[in-house]
Parts: sequence; C-alpha cells; structure tokens
Amino acid sequence: DRALPFEVSAERRIIAADGTQTFEPADDKFVIFPPQGNAEVGQSKAVRVQYVGPTALTETQGYVIRVREVPVQDPNFQGVRFAYAY
Repeated sequence: DRALPFEVSAERRIIAADGTQTFEPADDKFVIFPPQGNAEVGQSKAVRVQYVGPTALTETQGYVIRVREVPVQDPNFQGVRFAYAY
C-alpha cells in the first residue's frame, strides 16, 4: 500500500579453493542508475547497470548486483518487519 524504497550496489564475488565465497565492494567498477529509488505500488522500476572497470582482465571475475529494500520507520507499526535483499 506504499512505495518500496531500495538501493542498488555492486560487489565482486571471490570464491576460494575450498568453495567458500566472500564479497568485496565493487561500486567503482560499475555505473548504477539510479543507485537509490522508489518502486511505486503496482509499478516496476528499471535500473541501468554498466561495467566501467578494466577491459584487459588476466583472470575471470564474478560480480553480484544487490538490490536491497530500505526499511521505512513507521512509529505506529507494531510487529515483525522484514527487509529483503536480492
């Protein structure tokens, strides 16, 4: 019943030899527009993501684009609140 505020970020995905993975910020390698926004009720929102990092890579690199819901504080709300990240 209200707009959903969100933020978008880029992270480099690093997989170790044992299969564990870690993530490090990679916003400097991408242009994300808009980096924050509101998805209105019943509507969709387009986000443009463009790689602007080095073009001559010596190894394969994996990246993750994360879309996170920004929690909105409502002083009248009581209960459990969930914030999603995709």
